[in-house]
Amino acid sequence: MLRRSSVVSSFLVVGGCAAAREETPLRSIERGEGLRVSSSLIDRGELERARRSPAVVMRNGKPSVVCGCSSPGVNEDTVEEWRGDRFVSIEGCKDTVARSCASYCSTSNGRSFIIGGFDGLECLRQITVMDKSGSMTELASFPSRLKNGAACAVKSRSGQNDVIVVIGGWDEQRTMRTIYAFRENGCNTPEMVGLLPRSIEAHAVVTVD
Repeated sequence: MLRRSSVVSSFLVVGGCAAAREETPLRSIERGEGLRVSSSLIDRGELERARRSPAVVMRNGKPSVVCGCSSPGVNEDTVEEWRGDRFVSIEGCKDTVARSCASYCSTSNGRSFIIGGFDGLECLRQITVMDKSGSMTELASFPSRLKNGAACAVKSRSGQNDVIVVIGGWDEQRTMRTIYAFRENGCNTPEMVGLLPRSIEAHAVVTVD
């Protein structure tokens, strides 16, 4: 039997949605200490804004929640950062577009990428990078519109700049099976490097060393 005391890391379950069609987006946070999970109290950790399908990235070793759908058809461009026992808004830090359902990842160099998504009307092509200071910069557009894709950062052979890999998603016309990649220094436009054996969206991807 797995003992609760055998797990020392913690995890956060952030936001989400309690009903279909973007209804009842949540502000709740569930925090796991080892294998024990409890809901945060209203005055000790709820998100300042409800967020369905936000991006969650790491900045200076702390999780930041970016964008998300706060009510049906309404998307956020704001950012909240975990500080101690609660999420707080980062003053003056906003994404370049209000969106949800984006692909996202953080690199070993402390940069975070938010790719595509949905603004309530259409799927997006915007790529934003957030640096360690919280500054948000828009890069070259993704080659197609993209919602419900998945992204990860993989190490390059040079070891200097990670490579961002974006897999699958929805482009408003079809579910995709494409694999795109670009270097984190932002000097090149994403290029297609492969195809999955099947079309896929709303999936997950993880980097394995």
